[in-house]
Amino acid sequence: MARGPGDSADDPSHLRQLSHEATEDIEFDGSCIPKGWRCYRRPAWTHMDPKDILDLDKFKPSRFESQAPPYSFVAFGGG
Repeated sequence: MARGPGDSADDPSHLRQLSHEATEDIEFDGSCIPKGWRCYRRPAWTHMDPKDILDLDKFKPSRFESQAPPYSFVAFGGG
């Protein structure tokens, strides 16, 4: 089977965001998210927040040796 640019192994665009559907009306940060609405989250935004992660421009795998601040890291698979 031929593989090309549209093949999921070659196109990581599906990894750019994660979505969840609200199963009930919820309030989040003062706003109502109605049942059935989809919420999107981009792990890169979470992983690159300078208030949680220092020296973002440096390769430092050791930063993950200790506990990450709450909500600052999305493990493979989104949990």
